[in-house]
Amino acid sequence: MRVTRTRVYLSELGVEQHLTVLDCASCGMIFGITAGLETRRREDGKSFWCPNGHVNVWRQSELDKMKAERDRLKARARHLADQRDAAQEQATHQRHRAAAYKGKYRSQKDRIDNGVCPYCNRTFKDVRRHMGNQHPRRGEHDEQPV
Repeated sequence: MRVTRTRVYLSELGVEQHLTVLDCASCGMIFGITAGLETRRREDGKSFWCPNGHVNVWRQSELDKMKAERDRLKARARHLADQRDAAQEQATHQRHRAAAYKGKYRSQKDRIDNGVCPYCNRTFKDVRRHMGNQHPRRGEHDEQPV
């Protein structure tokens, strides 16, 4: 469909109207449509007819398709970058959390090595014997250290 823009002046009515001159994709007849109709049909993709009744429509051009694909890929790249950043932040958080647990474990182990009971917080020469006598279910979760 060939497009030419022209201005038509209807002298008897005193009306100036801008027309887009087209040729029908089916029969080749040359006809004009208003600039407003052209804009609406290009935006909404609906059909319009030539004076002989043939349907014409503006479809998405290759350039428009490529732009849409580019925009889709850019959005996908942003989404993947956001996911990557969130995963890195989560990994950093988990590393800090693991380091904190490791420090807490090391501190508790040092206290036990120094003879302090983790449950009653008292010092004994033989913590192992105390744990066996006073806290026999130490591996179960019903009794937590202080």
